[in-house]
Amino acid sequence: MARPPTKPKGARIGVGPQRTCVACRRVGPPESFVRISVVHDAATDHVSVAVGPFGGRGAWLCPTPTCVALVVKRRPLSRALRCEIPPDAYAALATQFGELISSRPG
Repeated sequence: MARPPTKPKGARIGVGPQRTCVACRRVGPPESFVRISVVHDAATDHVSVAVGPFGGRGAWLCPTPTCVALVVKRRPLSRALRCEIPPDAYAALATQFGELISSRPG
């Protein structure tokens, strides 16, 4: 009789993909976070941070004012995105998230 398939060590059955907020370290499904990506403009050699489903390496952030404030204060995106993030990108990110949070229902 054949052995039943086993799950990999540490895997949980019935749980979909999980993401972690770079600010508060909360773990949850991707729908409860907003993805942040690095956008590199080759013409001007400028690196900026964009909110949305862009390609490449990304980080996940809770859509709350508290987590946005923590990201601006602690600046964890350089490590999460594995590239140097300029200080003005954090200000732009806070502005983008402010607009996103105010336009969200609920």
